[in-house]
Amino acid sequence: MKTKPFRVGATVLLVTIVMAALGCGGDSRDSQSTPNPGPGPTPAALTITPQTDTLGPRGTRTFASTRAVTWTLLEGATGGTITDAGAYTAPATLGTYHVVATSVADQTKTATATVQVVKSGFTVTGTITKARLGHTATVLSNGKVLVAGGGWGPDFGDGLITIPEAELFDPSTGTSTIAGTTTRTYATATLLANGKVLMTGGEYFVGQGSWIVHQTAEIYNPTTGQFEPVGNMGTTREYHAATLLANGRVLVSGGWNGGALSAAEIYDPASGTFASTGSMAMSRDSHTSTLLTNGKVLVTGGNDYGASGSSTSAEVYDPLTGMFTSTGSMGEARVGHTATLLSNGNVLVTGGGLNGGAPEVYDSSTGRFTPAGHIGSPRRSLHTATLLPDGTVLIAGGITDNNSATYTAEIYDPATGSFVPTGSLAEAQFGHTATALADGSVLLLGGSTDGVVFTPVTSAEVYK
Repeated sequence: MKTKPFRVGATVLLVTIVMAALGCGGDSRDSQSTPNPGPGPTPAALTITPQTDTLGPRGTRTFASTRAVTWTLLEGATGGTITDAGAYTAPATLGTYHVVATSVADQTKTATATVQVVKSGFTVTGTITKARLGHTATVLSNGKVLVAGGGWGPDFGDGLITIPEAELFDPSTGTSTIAGTTTRTYATATLLANGKVLMTGGEYFVGQGSWIVHQTAEIYNPTTGQFEPVGNMGTTREYHAATLLANGRVLVSGGWNGGALSAAEIYDPASGTFASTGSMAMSRDSHTSTLLTNGKVLVTGGNDYGASGSSTSAEVYDPLTGMFTSTGSMGEARVGHTATLLSNGNVLVTGGGLNGGAPEVYDSSTGRFTPAGHIGSPRRSLHTATLLPDGTVLIAGGITDNNSATYTAEIYDPATGSFVPTGSLAEAQFGHTATALADGSVLLLGGSTDGVVFTPVTSAEVYK
């Protein structure tokens, strides 16, 4: 079995029970007397989880309580609906609403949760056929989304059992159909100028605790609905990055094949072949690679497996020279983070840090990173960041500092440099994909709700 590079981590709960024996003196009469049992156990206080939430119109949340309760809405029918199991659906009207839990055993005991309904949020829009993590999602010219690769299993860090079936998800109907096969987890998918999709690298579970890392690449052809092989890469790779360049070629950088890689190569769609290009200044996997408005590519962070593990370094690739050059360093080391090109040409970097990763903005004109406001919910890794048509950025889900998945979402506004809450996901998740659709909405697919067991889900949600 190979040693895998990127571990999200797991929470280990240590419970220590201390037994104390109480001794007392006394005569035989005292020792034979019946002890006073004293008062019974104190009932748990009545509380609701979550106590606050932000949802979009018709957004959903399931509330939980510490006692058996009946659920009601303070505003009545205008506040939405809630089931006996605590499954709440927000109304279409914006405003502040209150979910009330009343103890079944003692109706004088109540607890209230506050829900803010805002103009945008997530709603469930169907499911994909296969629950998967480590997959890709690419919107095609016909509006459907190619969901490819990924896997399932108990350990996201040490490998997933590969799912060979790719599928096409139709956002207009919320349904999915099988679309060819490809055996890749932790691969990349790049939409080419000709409408086809380039799949590179990744790993394949071969059984009995063993995985192989691919050197191969293939093209998904929407016309035939099949994956077609193309030339091999120069080396095996997973956890790498692939970026479509302005000239239609694809930069493939870094990754892991028994150790982090500094090597990079270029895929040429005209010939269907890969050719080596300049190497990065440092080896890295699980990094980001972002095309800038000047045609160059910004590479940030990732694992280098040195003394520090994750890195603060960044560098820029110039397609004209085929060389990487160092640029300013980030304020903190990051891995599993996001880097999003903004409408003004700068790049927003979020998450991936030891303590959630304070946001930063890279100024492409100066080559420097500067702090970028205060994010409401720390996201250590595996969240998504998607540029919206109005120039803001949607940050959704991810793993928090305590290794749990979060359902929170927020919007970054470059004009004010601030983050504000927006409608939450229907369920907490990380490792999902977020794909911007032609109508301005964002489609979230797959991922996992559990930061310890890493069990994938089939959920599909859309942000509008």
